[in-house]
Amino acid sequence: MAITSGPCTKANHGPLLAAAQAAFTVAGAQGTLRCTSTEDDANDRVEHRCGYVLPLPATAPAFPGLVAFGRIDSVWTKRGGKTKSQTQYVVMSQRLPAWRMLSITRRHWSVENHLHRQLDVVFREDDARTRKDNARAIYRSFDAWHWTSCGRTRCHAPSPAR
Repeated sequence: MAITSGPCTKANHGPLLAAAQAAFTVAGAQGTLRCTSTEDDANDRVEHRCGYVLPLPATAPAFPGLVAFGRIDSVWTKRGGKTKSQTQYVVMSQRLPAWRMLSITRRHWSVENHLHRQLDVVFREDDARTRKDNARAIYRSFDAWHWTSCGRTRCHAPSPAR
């Protein structure tokens, strides 16, 4: 996989996130950042995304396979005018052009969102009360096994006898 989009965005990888932020701050101050932008108009909102990719700085902490940092600045504007923005940092195992990073991360979140809908509709995951002790981890393991084993086939329990 060319991109891992999670680790840099979470506090459990603080040094990695700090290195990415510092690298983009330096590049911004030097005027070397070049934005590749996309704009989507769907779901009653307009989303403008600006992507940047930088080579790994020498000061970056060790991280397996890390060769570059990416940053995605997103701004969503609802039809009524309400605006929301977010910056996401991405760790990359290949140095790709910014347009490709934007495409891959968009596709990744599309799969995540589609799977979430299936889990919620089919298994009523959002209503599950499996949040005590380690029950959630056990449920997720079973759930992942089920989707891996069944895929898109009609894998379900037999109908009760009539």
